[in-house]
Amino acid sequence: MTVNEVTAFTPNFTTYHSSRSSYAEGLDNEDTVSLSFQIMTRAEPFEVVTATIESLLAIKSANDEILIIDNNHTDKALYEPLAAYC
Repeated sequence: MTVNEVTAFTPNFTTYHSSRSSYAEGLDNEDTVSLSFQIMTRAEPFEVVTATIESLLAIKSANDEILIIDNNHTDKALYEPLAAYC
């Protein structure tokens, strides 16, 4: 493949990114964009999960949600403190 052939197949990233920027500028992020953070756990220490939650709380917006999904662990000592924390 020659340089000209490679250039012909190279996307125009400047055009692509500028068109995405102009679209994003028209959005009101607080009203239209929301994220769903999902934390999957199974037998995770309470401190690890709460540290993860605190990190997400520091960056999430008002429209975002944090879902904590426990994989049905049978040790109540692991999931009851987390349920009380939430």
